[in-house]
Amino acid sequence: CDIPIFHDDQHGTAIVTLAAMINALKLVNKEVGGGIFVKKFTVYPGKTYTAGVMAKQNVTGNDISITAQGYAGSKYLNVKVRSTPIKSVEGWQKIELTFDVPAKGAWAKCDTVQLLLGTDGTNCTTWFDDFCMTEK
Repeated sequence: CDIPIFHDDQHGTAIVTLAAMINALKLVNKEVGGGIFVKKFTVYPGKTYTAGVMAKQNVTGNDISITAQGYAGSKYLNVKVRSTPIKSVEGWQKIELTFDVPAKGAWAKCDTVQLLLGTDGTNCTTWFDDFCMTEK
């Protein structure tokens, strides 16, 4: 069948989401390609975690990293740890960050971490896949 089909639930949501992301980047003076992706996970003090993601860019040589920020409910605790940035290469590559949530200090109040996947690239596209976090 050669009749074009528009699935408004899927395509419409994707178009509106993309437009919102592009406008949000413009509001913070970022170019398309340089930005972050955020995901939250529950954590427990005294535990060690490893966050991992597969990443790919259409341009090589840009920095890609993971940052973990500690939260108590919706309150940011001003504690964070960042992975060593790695340079993007051709094809998919794994990025990991292993971090402790200490049982003492500011981290001890933490019940959630917000993981930020970031890149410094401009005029490029970054794909992230298989985002996971494991407790050791």
